[in-house]
Amino acid sequence: MQPLNANDHSKIANVYNELHAAGNHALGNPAKPSQAAKPTHTAKPSHAAGQVSRRDALRAVGLVAGAAAIGSYAMPRGASARSMTQPVADLLTSPTEPAEPAGFYRFKVGSFDCVALSDGVAVSSGSPQPTFAPDADKADIDKLLSDRYLPMDRSTMYFHTLLIDTGETVVLIDTGCGDLTGPATGKVEANLRAAGYTPEAITHIVITHAHLDHIGGLLTPGKAKRYANARLIVSRTEHDFWTSPTPDLSGLRMPDDTKKFFATLGKSTFETFKDSLDLIQPGDKILPGFEFIDAKGHTPGHMSLLITDGNDVVFNLADCAHHFLLMFARPEYSAIYDADPTQAVATRRKVFDRIAADRLNVVGYHMPSPGFGNIRRIAGGYEWLPRPWGL
Repeated sequence: MQPLNANDHSKIANVYNELHAAGNHALGNPAKPSQAAKPTHTAKPSHAAGQVSRRDALRAVGLVAGAAAIGSYAMPRGASARSMTQPVADLLTSPTEPAEPAGFYRFKVGSFDCVALSDGVAVSSGSPQPTFAPDADKADIDKLLSDRYLPMDRSTMYFHTLLIDTGETVVLIDTGCGDLTGPATGKVEANLRAAGYTPEAITHIVITHAHLDHIGGLLTPGKAKRYANARLIVSRTEHDFWTSPTPDLSGLRMPDDTKKFFATLGKSTFETFKDSLDLIQPGDKILPGFEFIDAKGHTPGHMSLLITDGNDVVFNLADCAHHFLLMFARPEYSAIYDADPTQAVATRRKVFDRIAADRLNVVGYHMPSPGFGNIRRIAGGYEWLPRPWGL
C-alpha cells in the first residue's frame, strides 16, 4: 500500500472538521442537571481508541455526507475539533509511543451509570504458584497455562473498583491499593477523575473486605480521607474480625510480619473511619438496587454484591476468584490470602453456580481489564468469558 501524501492529509483533516461539526451532538452525552459535589464536566470519553488506519482514512475521504452516521466511530467523545484536526497529519506520519490504555470502562445497569475503574496492573516474575493454588501440582498449573498460551514464568494481578451512579447516590465499591503497593497500582483516583467524577462526589463506599488492595485507597499519601463526603458500608462480621484484639489469621499462608501488617491496617482503618461507618449484615437493604451477599471464606465477612435496576443486573465478584484461568478451570484451588481456604472454595462454587445459571454479567476485581465478563460451566469447572467492549 502507498503512504499517504500531503493532499491526502489535507482531505482527511477536512473530513475530521466536518465529522466534528456533523456528529458532535451525537458524540456527547446529554448533561445531567448539576448536583452538589458532582463534577461540573459530564462529557464521557469513549472506550474506543479513536485511531484511524490508512484504509479507514482513505475510505473516509469523500464520504462527508455520512459524517453524522460514522461520527461516533471516528472521534472520541469529548474531543475538540482542534484536537482531532490540528495534529492529524502528524499522527499519521510520525511514529509515536503507544498510548496507555483507558483506565476506566463505562456500562449501564438499567438507568444506573456504571464505571469499572482500574487501580493498575502488577506483574511479578515466577510462577503464579504458590500465590495461587499453593497445594496444587505445579505440572497441572503449567499445563493449564500453556494450553491457554499464558506464560509460566510470570504472574499478573489486575485490580478494579466499581462506581455506580444511581442519580441519587454515587457508590464506589472498594478503593484499590492507594500508596501501599508501589507505582504500578494506586490509580483509582486518577481514573475516577478521568471518568468525570471527583472524590468529593462519592456518597458511599462499599468495602467488600479489609485487605490492603481494597482499603488502601481510602487515605491519601498524606493520610487524609480521600473521599471526605462518603459513608463506609462494611459487613459487621468483617469489622468485628479486624477490630478484635487477636484476629485469627492462621489460615493465611503468608509470613507472620505480613499477617501482622494486615491486622494492623484493618484495625487502624476502621478506627479512622469509625464516625462514618455503616455496619451491615448480608441481606440488609441499605441502598436501593444493592443486594449484599455473604461470600465468606476469603475473609470472615467478605461480601459480593448484586446491583439491579429494573430487569438489568451486574454481579460484583469481589475476591471470590483471583485468577481468570486457574480458579475457574480448577475451582478447588485457593490463594495464600484466603483466611479459610475450604470455605473460600465452597463460596466460589456457590457464587459461580448462581452466576452461570442466571447468565449474569460480572465485574471481577482481579479479572483482566476492564474486569467485565461472564462465567459458564465447563467439564470439571468453569470458564471466565471476557465481555466484548460496547455490548
